[in-house]
Amino acid sequence: YSKQRYPVVYLLDGDSHFSSVVGMIEFLSSNYFCPEMIVVGIPNTDRTRDLTPTHMDSWQFLDFVADSNFCKNSGGGEKFISFIEKELMPHIDSLYPTAPYRMLIGHSLGGLTVMNTLIHHTNLFNSYIAIDPAMSWDNQNLLKETKKALANNTYSGVSLFLGIANTMKIGMDTIKVKKDTTKSTGHIRSIFELRNYLNNNKQNQLKFAYRYYSNDNHTTVPLITE
Repeated sequence: YSKQRYPVVYLLDGDSHFSSVVGMIEFLSSNYFCPEMIVVGIPNTDRTRDLTPTHMDSWQFLDFVADSNFCKNSGGGEKFISFIEKELMPHIDSLYPTAPYRMLIGHSLGGLTVMNTLIHHTNLFNSYIAIDPAMSWDNQNLLKETKKALANNTYSGVSLFLGIANTMKIGMDTIKVKKDTTKSTGHIRSIFELRNYLNNNKQNQLKFAYRYYSNDNHTTVPLITE
């Protein structure tokens, strides 16, 4: 009998989302809706440093204006992805019976890392889940890079699921927000822009799906997206 091997889920913000994802996989796999999986939760000693692809001095996220202390170490995303590829993955593969199928899940800045990995390190994972990703970071720098990549590259055999939260204030809707120019809607406008571009560039062969969760905010959307 060959030894059973398991797909691996690499979960960003593992200290926050580990229990919920493990619980879902345990329930779904016991009822044969998905395979049993190994879940690797990754916490961070400096979250902003690890999960941002470029440096910024300040940043406004929804109603939160990040000060210089929040952003001072930002821009270490490539080193963090290199750590996952060159240190963490070989370590996990050496200890556990892993199958050659990997999934990456990330929320907010973690979702930004998911998109950065998909675009610049595509073959590291087979599937990606980006949960309300912070695509407004650095004046949409990664969003612009993503558009170019989606137009010019192919992603055959790779899948992406995008979960979008309702972060709009009362009185705003998905029609009005398209014409809004205030910073408070920059987050959701950037994600809608990403969604639209993904929908309109199917020639790249990326297997893409999304869901807009109108009754969930930025904090509650991870559970339902996962």
